[in-house]
Amino acid sequence: MKFYNLILKSKKYFIFLVLCYLIQTFIIIFEVYLFENLINKISNNNIKNITTILYLVIPLTVFYIWSYIQQPIINFCKERLTINMQKILDKDIFNKLTKISYKYFEIEETQKLINTVNSNSAEHLVNYYNLVLTMFCGFISSIGVLFFIIQAGIIYVLGIILLLCAMLLLFKYCSKINIKLFDIRRELVRKEEYLSSLIFDRETAMERKLFSSSNFIQDKVDKEVKEATKKLQKSLFKKDFINLVYNFSNYFFAISAYIFLLKPLLENKITLGLYIALIPALIKVGNFFVSLLDNYLVNIKTEKHFFNEFDKFQNLEEDYYIYNKNDIKKSFNKIVFKNVSFSYEDKPVINNLNLTIEKGKSYALVGKNGAGKSTLIKLLLGLYNVDSGDIYIDDKNYKNMSFSEKASYFSVIFQDFGKYELTIEDNILLGRDKNNNLQNICEESQLKEEIEKLPKGINTFLGKLEEDGVDLSGGQWQKIAIARMFYEKKQCFIMDEPTSALDSIMESKFYEQCSRYLNKENTSIFISHRLGSTAIADEIIVLDNGQVIEKGTHNELINKNGVYKEMFETQRGYYA
Repeated sequence: MKFYNLILKSKKYFIFLVLCYLIQTFIIIFEVYLFENLINKISNNNIKNITTILYLVIPLTVFYIWSYIQQPIINFCKERLTINMQKILDKDIFNKLTKISYKYFEIEETQKLINTVNSNSAEHLVNYYNLVLTMFCGFISSIGVLFFIIQAGIIYVLGIILLLCAMLLLFKYCSKINIKLFDIRRELVRKEEYLSSLIFDRETAMERKLFSSSNFIQDKVDKEVKEATKKLQKSLFKKDFINLVYNFSNYFFAISAYIFLLKPLLENKITLGLYIALIPALIKVGNFFVSLLDNYLVNIKTEKHFFNEFDKFQNLEEDYYIYNKNDIKKSFNKIVFKNVSFSYEDKPVINNLNLTIEKGKSYALVGKNGAGKSTLIKLLLGLYNVDSGDIYIDDKNYKNMSFSEKASYFSVIFQDFGKYELTIEDNILLGRDKNNNLQNICEESQLKEEIEKLPKGINTFLGKLEEDGVDLSGGQWQKIAIARMFYEKKQCFIMDEPTSALDSIMESKFYEQCSRYLNKENTSIFISHRLGSTAIADEIIVLDNGQVIEKGTHNELINKNGVYKEMFETQRGYYA
């Protein structure tokens, strides 16, 4: 989305924000003019009546009142602008997230990019616009103030500019020294803080008591503090002096400017009123340039970096993960992987794999970590596209199928299944139409009795998002995930490492639950590096380095004395 479109959609508050800054800009200039005239009239006894002075005092009063109320007004405009823009950006970011290729969610760098873009994006934009407006108006008001000084001669304008540059150089130098002193201080106290933390650390409390080491640690702390203090004292005077110059650099600029402007005042090139009126104006100009160096330029660079990140996000490759209910297929006879290869970040994961999955059979996909089990499933689900080779459902090539059509055959429970802080019903349905199957699924997944114990039943909120939310155990969340998978009668059920966090007893119960749902009309695939799923599998497929190295029944593979037998013998104790 083009950022100026965001402004157009929130133009009311943006225009008001611009007006606030423009008003403040011209107020600084008119203040000098009005204050000059007021001082001149008073010093020359040129006040004919009260109306004359009121013409000057009332606008000045209004200006001073505005200077107090402008910031709350600007803040209000920024907040409203941020809220309006965030609504638009949230929708735009959400739409993009639904389209980008799934692979980006598994790349750490891209995940950081997504998190950056999704973190207060409108606030970054408003801050950027605010900084641009502040800098623009600051330069305009500075030029306006210099315009008054030109009455004394161009040489004095150049002199003020040189003084301003000198002040900025001094400020920059002081900043560098302060940063250096801060780094020295941080390094000196690092060891002290670590040693001090040992006295209060819960993890070392038992050892401190058992070994009576508290006094030993305290002596170390005292020694470190003494040495650090000696080193710090050498730079204290320099630090304090630099801080004094640092904090009052702008006032030094104003004082220098007034000394510099004494000559044109004495030569009557400028009036006493202008000379006095320039005091607050030059301080504001100095403040602006100090902030420009210390704040605005740094922050605007940061916000521009966000723009670059946002552009990177918008240019991420897209796949269309749109689920269409009309694409649901009734059945398939077989799924065939033919010479399939796939690489993840240029690292081969699936290598020339050939495999056939037949309707009505139960498969256990096993192998060591990194063998390619989960990647194979993501290819099957259409989350990844093959680099080479083909996948067929019956005679239809995956390359000619939409994501929706591919996904319509499968229902899945992943190792890290979603735990949504919504109601139990919402957790199971996840936006799907409610039907009579919901009650049966709850009963079959052993959720019915637990739901009946809850005050709001199936409408009970889970987690801590709501005040009356309920925490669940891992096993209860597992049952909800199972119910979610089996809610729709899909043709193929895939369980990817669903029991990795469970002990062997809970794992056995899980597979008993699953076996009750499965029949010869359904195909099921269990993916695990643990072998509890092999008991209910018609065929076991052993993967290694992205290839099928063994397949057959449990007894057939045991008799082969291959990789499967080695894995099974290693894990035999878990399933004895």
